[in-house]
Amino acid sequence: MDIRFTDKELEYISRLVAGSYYSNASEVVREAVRLHEVQRSNLIGGLRCEIEKGWSGAASSKSVQNILQDKARLSEKYKGAFTSEDAQSFDEHTRKSRAEWDE
Repeated sequence: MDIRFTDKELEYISRLVAGSYYSNASEVVREAVRLHEVQRSNLIGGLRCEIEKGWSGAASSKSVQNILQDKARLSEKYKGAFTSEDAQSFDEHTRKSRAEWDE
């Protein structure tokens, strides 16, 4: 398997390894895959729950156009929300998630 990273991603991985939490870049990538799996599972589960609520609940007062406008507004609001300043917070979250995963 051949994986290519941007310079920014390589720098981030290097900082994580230098921070002594990970022994090497492979551990960082494995953790990222585990976190992605958990996040994706949570997202899909949440979407399924919302779909079920939608099918079994009352009709919405919003039009499709209103919903799409809200989605566009939120997408723009959170665009670029994760920056290098989030790395320390991410590290702490990663430690907790990793401990839970290993249990």
